[in-house]
Amino acid sequence: RAIGQLPLREQTVLNLYFGVKDDPRNLVKIASILGMSPERVRQIKINGVKQLRSSLKARTVYSSADVF
Repeated sequence: RAIGQLPLREQTVLNLYFGVKDDPRNLVKIASILGMSPERVRQIKINGVKQLRSSLKARTVYSSADVF
């Protein structure tokens, strides 16, 4: 659900990279599919992971029972 909140480009790269719906792919294969450079795919992946991490941290509320 959290990935669905990201921009479409980040969603696509992360879904392909982590194999959410099928087999995971590397940056070169994703770049070929999307018609961009592997470096650009890497940048989008990093940005998407940062956004995803930030979104999940904002939603997560820990109690003391979770820590110990």
